[in-house]
Amino acid sequence: MQPIKFKPMLKQTIWGGGKIAEFKHINDNTDNNIGESWEISDVKGSESVAENGPHKGKTIHEIAAEMKEELVGADNYKRFGNDFPLLVKFIDARQDLSIQVHPNDEQAKRKGLKNGKTEMWYIMESEPDAKLLCGLKHEISPEKYKQMVADGTICDAIASFPVKEGDCFFIPSGRIHSICQGCFLAEIQQTSDTTYRIYDYNRRDKDGNLRELHTQEAAECQQARRHHGVHPAVDQGLHLCAERIEIDRRSHHDHIGGKHLSDNLCRVIFLWTRLLVLAAHAASRAGVNGLVSQKNLFHTMTAFDRPLHKLIA
Repeated sequence: MQPIKFKPMLKQTIWGGGKIAEFKHINDNTDNNIGESWEISDVKGSESVAENGPHKGKTIHEIAAEMKEELVGADNYKRFGNDFPLLVKFIDARQDLSIQVHPNDEQAKRKGLKNGKTEMWYIMESEPDAKLLCGLKHEISPEKYKQMVADGTICDAIASFPVKEGDCFFIPSGRIHSICQGCFLAEIQQTSDTTYRIYDYNRRDKDGNLRELHTQEAAECQQARRHHGVHPAVDQGLHLCAERIEIDRRSHHDHIGGKHLSDNLCRVIFLWTRLLVLAAHAASRAGVNGLVSQKNLFHTMTAFDRPLHKLIA
């Protein structure tokens, strides 16, 4: 079976920039303020559509319903059914994103949602001064938290991390965070588009209105305690888990599957392999161990419970 290619969905935002258009070689008039490019999604209303092969024109949900465990593995299909469990996207922050938080599975289901939102970030080529806000610096009381949100000082209480290409961050549901100006990253997460804004710098939307905040919902999700251990990324809840993979860049001109690899293609394969490791753990708790060279890279990509690599072009 040939790899299934999906049509990316470009999402324009008030904080988006031009890195995604450059990365994807988009030369038309849609390249302004692209904040996100959804590569694989089963979010209702934003389902990825296959571009090639026998499944061309079908959504990923329809493909999952047809292929069942053949697509995602028996354990994963038993857990999620026809709902593809991962959302993969690129994010380009020309401006700071809002201070926000996501619900966990239990909180989401109480509001009629299928699941919460735990996510991981892989930092791509970002600006030299790019940073992320992630987790509170120290424990604060609910009263102090509400006060800092109200007076706009909540950013002072959040830990700041300078970032560089290759860094990986784990963001569990309930952890306060923000992607800041200059960051370009790949995000892999639970299939959910539920975000509760805590603070948004008094920013206005395209119609001049202050953007909506979700103060009460966010307070219910917020874990007001100190968060350490964002490196390395580990999820004890088994939503996502990552292992480090190294590619011997000295052999980046080797032939794989009879095809010559350019530098840019090696970078893309390296990125997607990292994401596939996360996907494999989330789907089947399968692991990849040790150093991986490009010569056995494709073997590694097929060493999971079922061929999740078929989803990536």
